[in-house]
Parts: sequence; structure tokens; C-alpha cells
Amino acid sequence: MGWVFFLLDDVVLGPGFDAARLFRIAAKNALTVASPAIRRAHGHKFPGMRPNASLPAGAVGRRVDRIELFCAAFTPAAYRCFHDLIDAPLNSIGYGYPDWLPAFCGARGYAAGVVDAVVASHGVPGERTAWTKSYSEADAKAARARMERHYAAKGVDLLGGRRVVHGGFLYE
Repeated sequence: MGWVFFLLDDVVLGPGFDAARLFRIAAKNALTVASPAIRRAHGHKFPGMRPNASLPAGAVGRRVDRIELFCAAFTPAAYRCFHDLIDAPLNSIGYGYPDWLPAFCGARGYAAGVVDAVVASHGVPGERTAWTKSYSEADAKAARARMERHYAAKGVDLLGGRRVVHGGFLYE
């Protein structure tokens, strides 16, 4: 199976980053979207993205219902679904997509996980660039409202009807 690897420009992959291991773990655990654990992830919004040192013996990650899209491996079908969701004219700042992806792609077998055995970093320690927004909270709210109204008019509830597999641990 092939993978589509999505990486934001403020994410740092260290010298020990092992993409092949991320892909193997994702495939073995039937994930359609897998993210490495992310050091310096936005803790208030996505605490589950940070590395988890308290996994049970043998576990290398955990299933989650949503991931922040710092860095992610998608199956080709999951990436097509994500691509179908993106609407740049309505939401050019990309705000809200992690919240909507599970509901929008749930009927297509969406299953996400964070792989704690593979770690990346959001920005460079000591630099504020990863924490600097290029948009205001008002812009984010407006983009989110536009997307939700647009999809509601099409009969798609972006936040409801989730049919996702979450909870549990990932193993190699």
C-alpha cells in the first residue's frame, strides 16, 4: 500500500525520524490516517498529539478520533477524502479541518492514530514561529462558519454522525 505524506512547513523531522516505521505501524493497525507524536503540539486544543510515555508494554501508539494535521500519513483513499473536504475559497486558512475530517470521511472507513514511537516537533525549540498565527480568531471563526453553512446546505453535518474507530493502542 502506498502512503501520502503531509507535512507542514513549521514541523521539524529530526535525524531519527523513521517514516517507513510510521507507515508500517499504520498499516498493521488498519489506520487510514497516522501522525507521529508531535513535541510542542498545541496542548490546549490537541493534547493527544504530544508524546505519551505511559503506554502499556509493547504499545507504540494509540487510536484517536482526530489528529491535528502537523504531519500525517494518509492512505490514498483517505487523502482523496481529505482533498474532497478542502475548500480554499471558503476556508483559505485551513481552520477546522481536523475537527471535520472524522465526520466527513467516517463513512469511508476513517481510522486515525498517533504513533508515539515516531516523533516530530512543531517548530524549533526556542523559536516562536510555530506559535505565530497568520490569521485572527475572528478570521478563523468566520472561515469555520462559512464551511459549516456550505456543507449544511448540501446536507452534510461536519461535526456529527461520526463513524470512527478510536480508543485502544497501536502495536508493531
